[in-house]
Amino acid sequence: MSDWDEDINEEASRRVAGSIETLNGLLNAREWPFEFRRGEQRRDGFSAEVKRALPEGISVQDILEDIEDFAVLAALTERTGAPHLAVRFGDRYVALLPARGVMNTLARMDWPFWPTPFFDRFTQDWFRGGLYQSLELRLQERSWEQSKGDFLSGLSLFLIARVAGTQWLNRGGVSVQSARSSTPSLSSAGQWWTVETQASGLSAYCAGTHAARVPADYLAGVTSVSGASSQPHLPVFLPLGTMYLAGDAGPGGTLVWDDKTFVTVPSATPLFATKRF
Repeated sequence: MSDWDEDINEEASRRVAGSIETLNGLLNAREWPFEFRRGEQRRDGFSAEVKRALPEGISVQDILEDIEDFAVLAALTERTGAPHLAVRFGDRYVALLPARGVMNTLARMDWPFWPTPFFDRFTQDWFRGGLYQSLELRLQERSWEQSKGDFLSGLSLFLIARVAGTQWLNRGGVSVQSARSSTPSLSSAGQWWTVETQASGLSAYCAGTHAARVPADYLAGVTSVSGASSQPHLPVFLPLGTMYLAGDAGPGGTLVWDDKTFVTVPSATPLFATKRF
């Protein structure tokens, strides 16, 4: 549930619908990361097209990285004949992506000289499940069309929140550019929230409604009881968008997700209280 006015939401939805339609066309051409000797030019060209497709007036660096990584992984998955992987969050499927920077490294390698030790290790860990042995994730195998639909559906929610939220905050005289995440991988305009948990000593993590990283994006740690609140809590900086939150409350520090609902940032009441962890 968003806090901004209906007119803001309608305008944001209209702008985002056009972006999603363009991105759908760009993702259908998923050979771009593997053009021999023209990889840099092709990648830069793809990035420029994605930037043009995204709505103006918002922070896009983290979104651009997610779209590029999804496109590279989709191309690699198609080449290897492996299934596209997703995580089940409630009634939604969220595309699974490796850690930030991994796909960028793979995309910039010369494909004719593969396999390389790095490539072999990645394919073994990613497509054979080694990365997930310590994670409590409900993995799902998806077709390309399903995976693309999952990604764009979640990205639409995320972008509408960022577009509408930016306008909503600016109307209230609050500049979204005044606060930046201290986490490099999530450096983006956002809002400070309080996360209340059931246990102390937990760190917080997040995943967008369009993409979940392995390992998950780290927010902050650790929760503790302080001040007037009797509940363990922690201040976290969340980027504008829609996302699921988790805490390292499982056996051996595995993540436990509050996967039944996602938070929409920004909010007039920036508090996330969970009974899951």
